[in-house]
Amino acid sequence: MTQYVVKAIDNFDSESIRHKWCALYDSLAETNAFLDWFWIGPWLKQVLHLKPLCIEIYLAEELVALGFVCFHTRRVAGLPIRQGYLNRTGKEDFDQIWIEFNDLLVAPCHREHATEAFLNWCCKQKHIDEWIIALTAQEDSWTNHPSFESCVDYVEGYSVKLEPTFSNIDNYLKSLSSNTRSKIRRARKYISEAYGEINMQVHAQGINETEWTALQRIHKARWAHTLVGSGFDNPHFVEFHEALLSTPSGTSCVEILTFKAGDKLLGYLYNFLNGSNVFFYLSAIDYFDDNNRFQPGLVMHSFAVSYYAEKGYLLYDFMGGDNQYKQSLACQKYQLCYITNRPENVKNRLINTLRKIKIILS
Repeated sequence: MTQYVVKAIDNFDSESIRHKWCALYDSLAETNAFLDWFWIGPWLKQVLHLKPLCIEIYLAEELVALGFVCFHTRRVAGLPIRQGYLNRTGKEDFDQIWIEFNDLLVAPCHREHATEAFLNWCCKQKHIDEWIIALTAQEDSWTNHPSFESCVDYVEGYSVKLEPTFSNIDNYLKSLSSNTRSKIRRARKYISEAYGEINMQVHAQGINETEWTALQRIHKARWAHTLVGSGFDNPHFVEFHEALLSTPSGTSCVEILTFKAGDKLLGYLYNFLNGSNVFFYLSAIDYFDDNNRFQPGLVMHSFAVSYYAEKGYLLYDFMGGDNQYKQSLACQKYQLCYITNRPENVKNRLINTLRKIKIILS
């Protein structure tokens, strides 16, 4: 039987890898924006100074899978833990962009064996204490290797299967619970009467500097007092998204929707378009009215669902996050996984013991 062979390349040529990546990506029937060069290219440019490894997996002479590995060290009870990350860095400033549907770039027919070959390669890296694959939808592929103990944290994801009839927003609302439907209708009525007719503008070819600045300002104000804060306070996050916005439209692209009521700005939805799918990435919503009928987020998403249904898209994906509004607006639920694979060794057994002691003491 022909074996899958893993090659780990350190001093790779970015342009050569781009051609390989794009050729493999274009050959796949099922894709997502996060494994498109649209995402991977700007990310790689940002992290080249961290010296990632390019992982190439071959079956005979055929390149069947690609990925990147970065290394990072953290400490647990004073002990250094050396980590390997797939298509991430382990450094918060660079990972705040938060890749979802992460995986090797691989065709489904090769996924099982290519992933096994990669994990076999990981086993041989004796200096690495744990391997992180996140957020991925491919739990089984990554958690069945006998040499690793897998720890899995789950993140709920939500989506709307877009029906052609949803081009009429009332038909979409009929698919929701009566409570959610009532909230949206009350919110539309209140906002329209208080501020003017609700309208949506589509930015398919980028966004002007004034609106980009406004989007960031609103997002930062909304997240200022939270534990994680706004990504727009992170220059690496901003640089990354400005690179996405400047990328010519291809298989994947950014589309931003602006919502106003009369002349009053309500906010923005920042989406990725990929094939027949829409991935909702972030929102910037100005909650300037504390009336409980003021629900701009619900209204904006309902308008977006109707718009994308009319355009012929098949899925509006809210992605990961167990938020109430996602639960209310979605009709489908799934799971994404944050997977930590730890090899069985003395160091990891000691760390597991320390974790158990910490839990008991707390």
